[in-house]
Amino acid sequence: MKLKYLIIVCVIPLICIGQVIKNYKKSSDGISITLTNGTLKITTLSDNAFRIRFYKEEESNLPELIFNS
Repeated sequence: MKLKYLIIVCVIPLICIGQVIKNYKKSSDGISITLTNGTLKITTLSDNAFRIRFYKEEESNLPELIFNS
């Protein structure tokens, strides 16, 4: 659990250079951060696997090809 928050704290500043955080929403499986140019979504897949996605418009629901629960 501590590793998850450490990764989030380290990754967000690197990705968000020059971005302004407008809003964030915490859910049961991760966090969604609304920025000026889009949305950054960090989802936990397992204890040691995360998915980090950035999208400008809507979140696309592509089929899961790499990680199966």
